[in-house]
Amino acid sequence: MTPEDWQRLDRIKRRDFGDPIAVTFNGRSICMDYIQLLFELNYIAGAMDLNGKTVLEIGGGYGRTCHAIVSNYNVRSYCIVDLDNSLMLSRRYLKKVLTKQQFAKMVFISNQAIPMVEHRAFDLCINIDSMAEMDERVVLNYLDFIAKHSKYFYVKNPVGKYSDKSLDNLARGHIAAARALRTGILREVLDINDSRAVALHSKKFVRAYRPGNGWQCVSESWARPWSYYWQAIYKKKR
Repeated sequence: MTPEDWQRLDRIKRRDFGDPIAVTFNGRSICMDYIQLLFELNYIAGAMDLNGKTVLEIGGGYGRTCHAIVSNYNVRSYCIVDLDNSLMLSRRYLKKVLTKQQFAKMVFISNQAIPMVEHRAFDLCINIDSMAEMDERVVLNYLDFIAKHSKYFYVKNPVGKYSDKSLDNLARGHIAAARALRTGILREVLDINDSRAVALHSKKFVRAYRPGNGWQCVSESWARPWSYYWQAIYKKKR
């Protein structure tokens, strides 16, 4: 953690809302989600200046990525596209943790209402840890949308699938496990404890998530701390 990292973390107010599992370090309460956010934020900020930009996040979860970006950068607008029940959660969370001025920049769009943003252009699209859970057709549709409507794309997802019942003894059952292995665009099973296997599959990751032929990957790397996660930033060619 650099001094700049601590400053970014301190700008993200009300991180303890919802009572996350956290530790206290040098007087600051820190949870795993917001530590990962600092890694992601640093990575994105290394490729572009987020001030004054329009951002679209596909699959915003409870809103932690938006919370961090809007707290650290003066973005023009931040749009989240997600399932209706997830939007209900992120809207309630962000309304509690953001200021009124920050929340006024928010736009919430149901995944069933994508045509509502067909006329808009975005400087940056983001997907963190959800495209691997979507049907392949849905992922390809989103990548096509990004190719047409954005200038940059940041993605962080697993490089493939894994099958290791020792992790949770298939707590959700064999049917749920089989369903999970069928989703996403990278469905090959790998040994997530083998760095060589992860490195090999990372090449497929970079190719698979490129939004289109008119795009170039400007940066890609392992996404710590999880062994089998990768991240990449793509830029539309002029």
